Amino acid sequence: MSPEVQRERSLQLLVALLLDSANDQPVFLVVEDLHWADPSTLTMLGLLLEQVPTSKVLVLFSFRPEFTPPWPSRAYITPMMLSRLTGRLVGDMVHRLTGGKTLPEEVLSQVAIKSDGVPIFVEELTRMLLESDLLKEVGDHYELTGPLTRLAIPSTLQDSLTARLDRLSSAREVAQLGSVLGREFTYELIKAVSPLGEELLGSHLRQLVDSEFLHQVGSPPNANYTFKHALIQDAAYESLLRSNKQRYHRQVAQALEEGFADTVETQPELLAHHFAEGGLTERAVNYWLRAGERALVVYANEEALAHFERGLIGRSIPLSGTEAASDEQAADLLCGLARAQSATGVGQQLVEAFAKLPRAFEYYAAAGNVEKAVTAAAFPIGRGGVVIPGVADLIARALALVPANSHEAGRLLSRYGGVLGREEGHYDAAQDAFSRALTIARREGDQALEMRTLAEAANLATQHLRLEETLKLSLSAIELARRIAELSPDTIPIM
Repeated sequence: MSPEVQRERSLQLLVALLLDSANDQPVFLVVEDLHWADPSTLTMLGLLLEQVPTSKVLVLFSFRPEFTPPWPSRAYITPMMLSRLTGRLVGDMVHRLTGGKTLPEEVLSQVAIKSDGVPIFVEELTRMLLESDLLKEVGDHYELTGPLTRLAIPSTLQDSLTARLDRLSSAREVAQLGSVLGREFTYELIKAVSPLGEELLGSHLRQLVDSEFLHQVGSPPNANYTFKHALIQDAAYESLLRSNKQRYHRQVAQALEEGFADTVETQPELLAHHFAEGGLTERAVNYWLRAGERALVVYANEEALAHFERGLIGRSIPLSGTEAASDEQAADLLCGLARAQSATGVGQQLVEAFAKLPRAFEYYAAAGNVEKAVTAAAFPIGRGGVVIPGVADLIARALALVPANSHEAGRLLSRYGGVLGREEGHYDAAQDAFSRALTIARREGDQALEMRTLAEAANLATQHLRLEETLKLSLSAIELARRIAELSPDTIPIM
């Protein structure tokens, strides 16, 4: 299938799997922190929303006010703006956090004022006070140990979180290291990068869990940890000196590279992030390239676009321009960016996408890498009637690199005919290209190439109002597609 069709069907399958579970019983689906969702996830959720009214599914999304969902408003979608907690609700929340023991009225008042009704701030201020020397427990309530000064209770959430982290003493460094690893991390990974022994590391992790900085699932060595809130992770991370941040990122990247082969294979963008933040840009670029290629394979085109752009920026290579790539990595990044842009762009954006291919082609051709040069030249940018200047010239240059009757020439000629057919005055040249491509495809037994060439030829005949010829070519292409489907039911070539 074409990348666009494959992506669309994959997303439809995921939505179908979600909806299928609602056939037996109603389903309540919750997606939190939608503002951090990747583009492919947002696309899938948009497809799901289109079908929710006809299924027994209730969907709840939570996101920050500055985020705007990419789907249109619908009558069956109800937006709800969550207000800050009132003074009474702040009091109720504090009462639960203290286990039912009351706080002095002036302390409760300060918590309500400084938290401004933000739930996580209410919680963090209360926990900070309970862990501090400001209060002492007396029976069923708490009392102040001295006068409550203006600065005794932090005025910002960041200050409150930082104050709580500072009280953790040596466990604070484990929280900081964990913040570099991410919102979630495994015991196995933090053990690999921590200088502490297992006993001391385990003790500090338990302290962080007991203090409710972290949530834990499972037991070491198979434990997984999650920062209770992203703001807690941010506070721990921002408390690091820049030099320590870089050092930790380098250690994490090297630990992943040396001991976590699965992560290297499935999440190259994670290594790219850590190498980049660790100041090792050259090593990061290699993983941005791998991340982009992997994203293209699974049709995550927007993500691929971002990965290739980061790689090019890391190499200080302009995203626009005409200069040829200086080496294979640069050429691969440019070629990858062109493929990602072609899958996400329209109109002039396709012209901009194509502009990367000649830059990559120049290097491949000069380096004698004919296979990659042909792939760059034959990439199908501009299908569906879009005319892009320079495509025919690039394919003609690629044809000069391969034997005239080779299989590679057949691939190029099929594409060449389609491109020429969209340019005025090139009908005969397009027909000749199709004829040569069909001869090669039939000689090589390549039914997919033959089918694509017949379909392109049918398009050309239609443009010139040769309708009988269009019908004949189209029927032949359809028959070939059926044969291919019978031989390999899971692979149906689509133009």
